Amino acid sequence: MKRIGLSASILVFIIIAIVPIVYTILRTSWLPVSFFMSASSDQTFLDSAMGNWFATTVGLIVGIPIAFWINGNQRHIQERSEQAAKSAQESKEHAAKEEYNRARKREILELVFEELQYNYNFIKESQMADSSSRDVKPNTQLKLELWNALSDGGELQYVKDIPLLNEIATAYYYSKIVNSLYDKIIDMKYTTPITLDNSSNIRILTNQLISFDTRALHVGIGNALTSIKKSLESL
Repeated sequence: MKRIGLSASILVFIIIAIVPIVYTILRTSWLPVSFFMSASSDQTFLDSAMGNWFATTVGLIVGIPIAFWINGNQRHIQERSEQAAKSAQESKEHAAKEEYNRARKREILELVFEELQYNYNFIKESQMADSSSRDVKPNTQLKLELWNALSDGGELQYVKDIPLLNEIATAYYYSKIVNSLYDKIIDMKYTTPITLDNSSNIRILTNQLISFDTRALHVGIGNALTSIKKSLESL
């Protein structure tokens, strides 16, 4: 019973609250209609009303499509502007990446050039000092550390010139052979007791060294240095 009484009270409250609102809406809506009906006999009023109605209708028919066209055109302009800004940003990022890759390539080639130039000068001075026997000292070695580090670290990805990389790799191939001969001669001369056989083996190794360091100088390292220099000049 209490629930029924409560529901009835709520319903009465809603009716009391809604009735004034509905009345106000109807009265407000009726005012233009009643005014039009009362003034319908006035020709001036009718002419004015019909003119206003016609103008409003034409305005809606013409204005709405124009508004849609303007809105669509503005949206199209905005989309083109956003696309242009996106393209400009992508171009800027691409240019920055290309510049970084170019700078990294230059840095790598300059370091490799310096190491190969050291090896070239070392071999050449060794040939000039003793062209027949190559007086190999205990610390005689060509430099290979930088090339090994660059190869292992994946830094050569910045040098995309395959023929150039091939020439550099050839230069280090000969350099490694020369170093290997240095190591063998040093071992026989300074860590193994001197015997007749050792002397003969040292002579054989020395002849091999004379052959290989000449090829390393002119075929391997010399060609690589020339190509690296040209590549650096073009960057």
